[in-house]
Amino acid sequence: MSLRRPVFFTGQVLSAELLAAEQRYHLERVRRAVLATAGPGVVDGLDVRCRRSDVVVSPGVAIDCLGDVHEVPAPGATLALPPIDTAPRWVLLTPIERPGGHMPAPWGGDPVASFIEEDVALAIVATNPARGHRRDRRRVIPCGHAHGVCLARLTVRAGRWRVDPTWRPLRT
Repeated sequence: MSLRRPVFFTGQVLSAELLAAEQRYHLERVRRAVLATAGPGVVDGLDVRCRRSDVVVSPGVAIDCLGDVHEVPAPGATLALPPIDTAPRWVLLTPIERPGGHMPAPWGGDPVASFIEEDVALAIVATNPARGHRRDRRRVIPCGHAHGVCLARLTVRAGRWRVDPTWRPLRT
């Protein structure tokens, strides 16, 4: 699929739509480059371990199926474990965006965001959103859909949640 980028010229009136199109163009180019060179999965770190009542995820970086890069910064993150169940669970890293820097709108009305803060959230979910992804010889083929990156599968052994050592997350 081809990409379109805006062309700027002297005297042009810059609109929010035109500047957003410029941002989309550069974002899509970076996404394509990341997927072509690394593919989706864990790039570095993001090791998961269970304690009695929570899960600890070490700092690290992952790439999702859109080509977006997500980071859990040092010192890592902690997530409460769900009640004991017989079904496996998945530790999922998902991107979140929060509008910020609200300013008065020049036309009046409600304030508008002046930036978007990108962050990640960790969750324990009942299904692996990457299940069924196709593979070529060396790596997973990105599906092109927005979903989180699975970091671990949790199972119950001896009455406690444990990281399943037989399951491995996708690695780039």
